[in-house]
Amino acid sequence: MDWSQMLQLSLFSLLCLTGNSKAVGDLCEDKGREVERVFSVSGDAAMLTSTLVDLNVFDYRSIPYNISWYDPRTGRELTRETRKTLPRGKTLWIFNIAMEDAGNYECVVRLPSQCYKKSALLIVNHTNPEECGRPEKADQNLTNKATGFLNCPLSDHIREVDNYSIQWYKGCEPIVKDDPLWNRFSYVNNSVTELLLVKAVIPEDHAFYTCTMTFNLEGLSGRISETINGMVDDLCEDKGREVERVFSVSGDAAMLTSTLVDLNVFDYRSIPYNISWYDPRTGRELTRETRKTLPRGKTLWIFNIAMVDAGNYECVVRLPSQCYKKSALLIVNHTNPEECGRPEKADQVLTNKATGFLNCPLSDHIREVDNYSIQWYKVSPMG
Repeated sequence: MDWSQMLQLSLFSLLCLTGNSKAVGDLCEDKGREVERVFSVSGDAAMLTSTLVDLNVFDYRSIPYNISWYDPRTGRELTRETRKTLPRGKTLWIFNIAMEDAGNYECVVRLPSQCYKKSALLIVNHTNPEECGRPEKADQNLTNKATGFLNCPLSDHIREVDNYSIQWYKGCEPIVKDDPLWNRFSYVNNSVTELLLVKAVIPEDHAFYTCTMTFNLEGLSGRISETINGMVDDLCEDKGREVERVFSVSGDAAMLTSTLVDLNVFDYRSIPYNISWYDPRTGRELTRETRKTLPRGKTLWIFNIAMVDAGNYECVVRLPSQCYKKSALLIVNHTNPEECGRPEKADQVLTNKATGFLNCPLSDHIREVDNYSIQWYKVSPMG
């Protein structure tokens, strides 16, 4: 920023700040109201966010600007002096909310030769003394008999605060870490995403879950809660069956691979997810406990295969608000006692009188294992 730009911005800011609220409104282009409304309850804190600093409004990468927040009812600029509000650029924090704090708050962005304003609406709900949690609830799904998770909707807030702690509630009951009564529930932290993991979901897990964040921000303390309607269902979007069939024989192992973790299905780079494998014939989740199966994310290993292991195996990928499933087919072939090798064969070509090579088609398997050894066999195609 050169001196002329700094002077322009300083003079324009001074003009806006010394005028009355009507003058400020006359000078600024009104961009209306934020689509996203913010809900809160008495005693909590709230974070309002402005979308004015956006390339669709102005080129904030090259044009200097400053941001102020106002209460349109009084025309006064909001500061941190009262310890009630804390403006931090495009966000405005309001602490220890009361019913009278409900209403519009105005964000004003000033450029050297222009000014924009946009309001954000805070709604303060009455709480029901007979009901725990918050009146506004977001639906999230758990799947019956599976391991699933609930996503605390406070990631945007977590990114802003200096430090925080999370407490989950089921209904009115706090979910206590490491308490045997809550052994199916565990807290999971994934960067700025706070999750509640629920193992072996049962119909009774359909309930209201509240995550409460207690935090510190620039010397101020507050609390924010969000309530989730945790619904239990068995519905996943069916993505059909894997194109690649897996062939094996009795006594061997096999590796099945799911293609559900793919950008054509969902953005796995930014959306938290977990993966489970099931035997559709029994409906049971496959684990390593029997030492027969070993689920490893998008791969399922099956050991010491028998003819009865042939069939479809189902991979289920769960996101906070969605679920996908896709089956993989295992074909177990009979072996011919008079023929060495496997019934399914891949053609590879060697050139007469030349040096060539054959490629062992197990590279995908080799990438997965801890250690391995290879033994080659040569068997004449004619027996």
